[in-house]
Parts: sequence; structure tokens; C-alpha cells
Amino acid sequence: MLFSKSQTRELERRFSEQRYLSAAERDQLAGALRLSPLQIKIWFQNHRYKIKKSQHERRLRLDQHASHVVATAGQYPSNIHYPAKHLQVCTSQLHHPRLDPQAEL
Repeated sequence: MLFSKSQTRELERRFSEQRYLSAAERDQLAGALRLSPLQIKIWFQNHRYKIKKSQHERRLRLDQHASHVVATAGQYPSNIHYPAKHLQVCTSQLHHPRLDPQAEL
């Protein structure tokens, strides 16, 4: 069954306040929205699952992105020409003599 826009809005508003309803709260909401308590129960179950699934998928995307960033850290794309000056370490910014290849030992 499809819910009307006003029913969906009220269900989502209520869900944002409270993710689980008692039987009495379900009955009250069902009466106000002209739905059965079972429809309310199932809508809340489905909505909790939908939220959990989207959060899981988001975590997977973030993990995949992080893995890609770590795997490609320090790599330059091979199809782009980088002038040598961009690949060299700027020795004027090195502060420790051991790290400065120009420093005398």
C-alpha cells in the first residue's frame, strides 16, 4: 500500500522523534493517520532497516575510498607529465641537517 504524502510526513516526523513505538503509541498513531497498527509497525520496521542499510552502504563507500587513498598515496598518474621541479623536494624547507641533502656532514 502507498501512503499519502501527509501520512508519510507524519510517519517520518514521528520516526525522527522515536524509532520504536509501544503498542499503545502504534494504536494512537494508526488512528490519527487512518492506518492499521500493523501498517504502522511494518512501516517503522522497514524504515529502521532502510536507515541501517544506507548507513552500512555509506560506511562501505567511505572504507573503499579510504583504501583507495591509502593505496594510491604518493603515486602520480602515469598519463600526466609532471615537470621535474614539481617532483623535487624543496630543500629550503628542510630544517634538520640530516634531512637536507645539501647539508655538509
